[in-house]
Amino acid sequence: MEFFFNETIASRFTKQGLGDFASLWDLKLEWFEPVNERRNGWSGVARHTLLGDQPLQFFIKRQQNHNTRQLIHPIRGVPTFRREYHNIQMFRSYGIHTLTPLYYGERRVDGNDQAILITRALNGYENLFDWYYNAVISQPEEAINAVLAVIAQVVRKLHDQGIAHYCLYPNHIFVRTPDAKISGQDQDIEIIRLIDLEKARRFSLPFSYIRRFKDLECFMRHARCFSFTHIRYLLDCYFGDDMVPSGQRLHRKMLKALVAQQAERLSFYQD
Repeated sequence: MEFFFNETIASRFTKQGLGDFASLWDLKLEWFEPVNERRNGWSGVARHTLLGDQPLQFFIKRQQNHNTRQLIHPIRGVPTFRREYHNIQMFRSYGIHTLTPLYYGERRVDGNDQAILITRALNGYENLFDWYYNAVISQPEEAINAVLAVIAQVVRKLHDQGIAHYCLYPNHIFVRTPDAKISGQDQDIEIIRLIDLEKARRFSLPFSYIRRFKDLECFMRHARCFSFTHIRYLLDCYFGDDMVPSGQRLHRKMLKALVAQQAERLSFYQD
């Protein structure tokens, strides 16, 4: 199984001898980051550029025997990239900006499950950690709050669609670079893109409270370098006046967790 996102993309890859799974699998590239070895297999990502009048920069992710078990595939499982590709498409169908897929393919060779996922590079974006570090020393408070409000809006929209990210780290949230227009309006929501959707999945309404808490708590736990005021502002924007189910109770729980986290951080520095 393999397919390109559209015929134009397929043509560009084919013209450079990269029109099928085998050629993409054998492409010699330096790993962009250390290879992830788990689930009795491995998974790695590299960056490459298709040359031409308009160069196309992309990330190519390749994996072998890096599977996730599912109810319909309880023993061997399926490639985690298949799940990520389906989630990218699901997010896009709901207007939640994420990566742009270019190609997905998988095959079984000599008893090994192999998969490839190619996405367009997020040029003009930086992860939230890097953006925040630069913003606090170079941008006015209003600009920072505007971006935090859009992040809250995106995550709220995700949850309202019955979807949880389950890996909502700041480095999985990408922000357009400072020259981008900053606004909290819907037409500018594209300044935020969510990545690393391998674990994202739907949740049923009875578990809405738990799933929302898990995503928000995960973000807070990994955003300890952010100021208390900024995290509080993001939470207030997420809940807003139109409360989610059990919203008031969940809002209070999140704020209590934030205060406890702040106290723990202050205690660490005092010691």
